[in-house]
Amino acid sequence: MRTARRSSPSSAAATPRVRRAVAAASLLISLVACGGTATRGTTDSTRPPAATSSPRNSAGSSQLGVEALNFFLPATGAQLTSGAQFAGTMQSLRSTVTAKCMSRYGFHVPVTTSTAGAAQFFDNDQFPDLAAIARTGLLNPALLTPVHPPVALPGAEARSFRADLTRCTQLAAQPFGALLRAGSALGGLWLDAVNQIQATPQMRQSLSRFSACVQRAGTPASSGATFTAFFAWVTGLEAAAPNDDQRLAVDRHWAPIFVSCAKPTVTLQERLQSSQRALFIQQHYQQVHALQDMANSTVTAVEAQA
Repeated sequence: MRTARRSSPSSAAATPRVRRAVAAASLLISLVACGGTATRGTTDSTRPPAATSSPRNSAGSSQLGVEALNFFLPATGAQLTSGAQFAGTMQSLRSTVTAKCMSRYGFHVPVTTSTAGAAQFFDNDQFPDLAAIARTGLLNPALLTPVHPPVALPGAEARSFRADLTRCTQLAAQPFGALLRAGSALGGLWLDAVNQIQATPQMRQSLSRFSACVQRAGTPASSGATFTAFFAWVTGLEAAAPNDDQRLAVDRHWAPIFVSCAKPTVTLQERLQSSQRALFIQQHYQQVHALQDMANSTVTAVEAQA
């Protein structure tokens, strides 16, 4: 569904794509933040902080269930932003388990906070959150996430670190496997419905007006036909910028233009998708509630492990 990718936001060569930052599967593959440091120390000195739980993350939490549903089945940008909170929770828990495991091997790795994890998850291609973009003035919130160069380790120690990290990340990933498989299966059916809506003549006509609007602002005709083309073009501009400040300036320049030009199209598609989502949930009622229950139980179990 959201085939987002995890990228390092601080180098021109690895500028994260403005169009789509992180998706369900790839979000949970990359645990230790790109450029995170690793140091060798005693077990006591490298013990990570204990994970903290909150009512939102406890079994039976309706808020967590809503966030999980919005993670796998978003119809609007606001719902995907809500779902990003669940994505951040998963990433933080998995990184905490990884860090705890690595400390047993004498390595310290940073723990990703749920807020940092959530900031890396958005999908401007299909579910842009115009309110969030207008509020932050950014198309790509990942640009604000600092990335630090990794600490170099001696050859033998580096090999040991990589082997231990592989074992620990696999251990941390296991509890989420069943949830992600179930969510991806149901989410794939939902994405089919979304794609059908976004390919209708009504939507194509609205996109033509969006294209004309961004072209008046300076976008090449070939780069304004769709949201995907527009964001691919902006990503290219950011990748070509010589430093972080100029990348941020490019992003801030185009953010209000996109919000203004895209608003009619996004309003239409969210109305159509929200109506279809209500029907989809009715048609898959048992699967939806089983998925929410699984999300609650999975998070609770991993919190206990972390």
